[in-house]
Amino acid sequence: MEDPNDVNDDLQVDLSSGNIITQLLSKHTNASQPESQQVVAVLRALQEVLESQGMNPSPTAVFAAIMTPLSQPEVHKRSSVEYETVIQVMKALLVALAASTSPLRAALKCSGCVLRVVTADQWDKTEAFFCEVLKMCSDHRPKVRKQASAAIDLALRALEGTTVADKAGRQVAAYGVQVLAATGVAAQARRGKKGAELKAAEELVEK
Repeated sequence: MEDPNDVNDDLQVDLSSGNIITQLLSKHTNASQPESQQVVAVLRALQEVLESQGMNPSPTAVFAAIMTPLSQPEVHKRSSVEYETVIQVMKALLVALAASTSPLRAALKCSGCVLRVVTADQWDKTEAFFCEVLKMCSDHRPKVRKQASAAIDLALRALEGTTVADKAGRQVAAYGVQVLAATGVAAQARRGKKGAELKAAEELVEK
């Protein structure tokens, strides 16, 4: 069974180099998918903004540049293309920062800011991102799980009473079943291994 927490190592970044934008660009520039091209376009724009302000493109600076427009009152009036682009960039950041606890928590906090303004008509564009955050709810790191759960809670509250509330709820339920099933398989495997070890020990004693 597929591990619910599996991530693509090829898309993760090394934060020790300091420039997260350059690393993300190197991983998405040659990709042919439209989503990757959207990510590249936004990353280049962010790079220009940060350079014009003399700021180092650290994860904190990148998050701030992404989230500033979303904190403005007219956020709900923004075009679907702009919203979708923000979603794609945030998805890329979640994957890229998966191995680094503190930056990942910051990315999840930003993700919560995005998800708290989601509307029913944006769900189709948001669902994959929602599921990416949802996967973090079973992460082995407690602080990551807590931040991911808070982001999912914000999304569910935003969608409460809408036509897609049930869809979002079913996604959460389905993932919960998947995690429980994976946990059960792992526990069964451990029991099987212990049973085999015990049997081998008994046979050794009988000899």
